[in-house]
Amino acid sequence: MKKFYSLLKIMSFITLCSFNSQLISQNQPLHLQNEVNVINALLNENWQGVYDLLKEVDINNASPVSRLIKAHACLATNRNNESLRLYRSIELTDSLTIKKNYSDWHLWTSDLVKKYPQSSVALYLYGDSYARLMDWNNALSMFKKADSINPNNPIIFNAMGTIYSALNDGNNAIKYFDNSIKNGKTLAEPYISRATYNLKHSSGKEGVYNKMKESLKHSSNSILAL
Repeated sequence: MKKFYSLLKIMSFITLCSFNSQLISQNQPLHLQNEVNVINALLNENWQGVYDLLKEVDINNASPVSRLIKAHACLATNRNNESLRLYRSIELTDSLTIKKNYSDWHLWTSDLVKKYPQSSVALYLYGDSYARLMDWNNALSMFKKADSINPNNPIIFNAMGTIYSALNDGNNAIKYFDNSIKNGKTLAEPYISRATYNLKHSSGKEGVYNKMKESLKHSSNSILAL
């Protein structure tokens, strides 16, 4: 009987160690073997490369930071449905977990900007982290800094349009959505953003339809556009 209890304790200890190891792994910002490569791909604006490196990341098997990075890569490569699914996975939980998810994202992007202060992508992601905390002014400030380093980037313009829309600054929202479309003609998201803005502000069914139709040329199965 003593041997049995000793064996049971050993097995319990091994199980506990395994469980703690899984928790530690889940709390890592990225899979460690990919982190350096992912950051390098981000800094080079190689969104397809980021996507490929994180191809195994899904809503059930990765940290919020990993999912958000992949979501941005999906958006930049016209995988809009997958992007939406990853973004929504961060919020389909209780309020405390959502707050922690976005806090982790903010900390990770803040560290990225400290290491690479002249990277437009780092500043863009840092701005995104502020936006997800609904800190519109700091988000806009980061996007403007990113734009000063990498002018006329459609992804940055689209993000700026989204912030101006949140601030109820319609003129600037339309300006930056349209600039995003002009500079990223093969990117689906700006068309969706502009159409969504038109829909919210009663700009006419024709305007909404035309922008959604354009988005489908680049992301043919986008749920938001269908």
